[in-house]
Amino acid sequence: MDIPKGLAFKKDKKNPGHYFLAVTERMRVETLVDKLQIVGHRMSIIKGGGKVL
Repeated sequence: MDIPKGLAFKKDKKNPGHYFLAVTERMRVETLVDKLQIVGHRMSIIKGGGKVL
């Protein structure tokens, strides 16, 4: 799955197999909301998404 520019999945150092969606660059809150909605929509239609990560 393509993650919008400025966001990335980061591994949780304390919990193997767990990831955080992190913001990697400065952006306006409105832009962040739009990008999170895109990610949420894409993740809602993925089947077996755990295999991708």
